[in-house]
Amino acid sequence: MDTRVDGRWAALTVLCLGLLLVAVDTTIVNVALSAISIGLGFSGLSIVWVVNAYLAAFGGCLLLGGRLGDRFGHRPIYLIGVSVFTTASVACGLATTPEVLVAGRIVQGIAAAFISAVALSLVSRLFTDLSERTKALGLCSFLAACGGSIGLVFGGMLTSALGWRWVFLVNLPWGLLILILGRRVLPRERVGCAGDLDWPGAALVTTSLLAGITAITNGGRWGWLSAEFLGLIASAIVLATAFLAMEKRARVPLISGALMRIAGFRVANIGSAMLASSLYTWFFIVTLYLQLVLQLNPMQVALTFLPANLLTGLLSLVVVPALVKRFGIRTPFVAGMLLVGVGLALLSRASTNSHVLWDVLPGTLLLGVGAGMAYNPLLLGALGDVPQAEVGAASGVINTSWMLGGTLGLTLLVGFVEARTSALVQAGEDWSRAFQGGYQAACGIGSLVAFLAIVTCARALQLTRPAQSAPYGSTG
Repeated sequence: MDTRVDGRWAALTVLCLGLLLVAVDTTIVNVALSAISIGLGFSGLSIVWVVNAYLAAFGGCLLLGGRLGDRFGHRPIYLIGVSVFTTASVACGLATTPEVLVAGRIVQGIAAAFISAVALSLVSRLFTDLSERTKALGLCSFLAACGGSIGLVFGGMLTSALGWRWVFLVNLPWGLLILILGRRVLPRERVGCAGDLDWPGAALVTTSLLAGITAITNGGRWGWLSAEFLGLIASAIVLATAFLAMEKRARVPLISGALMRIAGFRVANIGSAMLASSLYTWFFIVTLYLQLVLQLNPMQVALTFLPANLLTGLLSLVVVPALVKRFGIRTPFVAGMLLVGVGLALLSRASTNSHVLWDVLPGTLLLGVGAGMAYNPLLLGALGDVPQAEVGAASGVINTSWMLGGTLGLTLLVGFVEARTSALVQAGEDWSRAFQGGYQAACGIGSLVAFLAIVTCARALQLTRPAQSAPYGSTG
């Protein structure tokens, strides 16, 4: 028996458990927000920081997490990320004030960024053969796709049966299991000198991303011309400019010029941001429509999304590897984005008297198939031609592109929905019909973004050149 292959797949299982932990935690809290607000006494809309603090820290620290993995080793950074995430989850579950909970969510977000960035790096290092890598990434996509729905269902069950604190405390046994298994099966690796890390650049880009994502996620609530929003955006731009200037002089830059000159890497990042923008439209705005217009409860909403999520995962795991092997990266990507665009176009037709089975489910199923076909080719295009020494940085960048694309697209579209809804209410429409108008327009815009991604990325997206063997380090 080839124990090397067995070891690689055992390591992949541990990495997938970590990615699933992060994916579930992005939604498990959402259905508990009302209970958390009452339990800890959040004032007004301040409860939104339970979500936004996590997202801002997550998106802001992805680049840093990827580069830390390159410099200190992906295995230790992954295990540290899981340890910190688990500890922060317990702190959140035991929090007695809003401030402690938000602080815990910030730490959770930082740790989640480290887990996500280095997990993809380890997958890329373990599976360099294109066929095996596609299967491995497919498994990651399967769990990530199911994670959102699992989080909604699990969060509702835990909050109803045991109380809101258990949406955090449930991470304790999960995290401990990952740590025990990870120490046994994750490969050790040789790494460069820790002193090579561009700490000033890391501080600048992390702070810039934190400022930008915080501004984007709160712009609709603060006002797009408010001093808070404009001040944070200006700070993000200044910090990003300083970062780019510093990177040109750094001996070992956080994002090397050679990395950005790889055509497949650049194009895949653009495609990732555009795909995320379309999918965030589906997941969040359609969720609002199902709850506010069709009056579904959280469990019904989760079950409505579940078939599409399962399709996304199953396609990534079973179908896409065969398609990539036969047709390359470009064809599955184009087909997937076409289906995403058509799915959102179908959803844009839903109205106040629509039926979930006939008017919502067909569009969501097309979106599930499209997402499953498009996402893996983008990851392969981003990581396939990247040197092994840069794979952590590349993983951090592709994750950051996804987070920024999704967050920016979602925030702008939510603002558009609010403005369109208000305009229709003022014109005499009742609220449900007014919201329907904003929802339909948002789905239409998301559909156009998906089609634009094909025009922007398909021609330049190239097939990666797989290595013939996958190096596997000692698990000692």
